[in-house]
Amino acid sequence: MKPLDQNITYGQARGYEQFYIDEFGTKTGVRGDDISPMNRGNKINSYDSNSTTRDPIRQQYFDDAYDSKKSGTSSKGGGGC
Repeated sequence: MKPLDQNITYGQARGYEQFYIDEFGTKTGVRGDDISPMNRGNKINSYDSNSTTRDPIRQQYFDDAYDSKKSGTSSKGGGGC
């Protein structure tokens, strides 16, 4: 198995993870149900893209990482969260 991304910040990881959840349709699990062969997928999003409680700058960092992965321009490493 090969990692998809390396040497990235926490904020980039959150954005990338959400991109992969959306891209590969892995949010298939049901919260509260036992893990089983039929209930193995992600049960929650990596972050809420419509959050009204997260600091707007932090939210934008997650969103920018998501967008960079979506457009194929993600950078490895760097500052941020």
